[in-house]
Amino acid sequence: MVESAIVRGVPSRTAQAGIGVFEKKAAALAGHSIRQVPQVLDVVRPGLERLGWNVSTGTGRPTGIEIGRTERGPVLADAFHDGGVVLWIELGRAWTNRAFLEHAIEAGFVPLVTDVVLAVRYRWYSQATYDKCLEYLLDLEDSSVVLPYRSLSIVGF
Repeated sequence: MVESAIVRGVPSRTAQAGIGVFEKKAAALAGHSIRQVPQVLDVVRPGLERLGWNVSTGTGRPTGIEIGRTERGPVLADAFHDGGVVLWIELGRAWTNRAFLEHAIEAGFVPLVTDVVLAVRYRWYSQATYDKCLEYLLDLEDSSVVLPYRSLSIVGF
């Protein structure tokens, strides 16, 4: 099962197509055998690359594609499209460590980012991860925090 929501703005066609890859791969992403980001990337990589995305291998240190720098160092994403669309995937720590929120905020410090897609597990064991992350992001959107990019979407897989 894959579910997605738009938290803010209108996602570009590229962002929507990236979410579509997760929807097409729902069966392959289901189940608890996929426990790490590199495993998710292995499933969605062919579809994303066909659409022109640069996709991280998810291995090595540091992992990810550098999309910019802040005072804290490089900002690394799991996938990036030259049109300014960035994708981060979070599994177990998405909700418990608020990693999804870190990505939503740090993307605001990278001027070339226009659209952000956050992909999280729909459920992580007993946690309703997607629902909790979506609720938190909607609260953030309703707050006084202003994020400079055009759109923010979340996909639960």
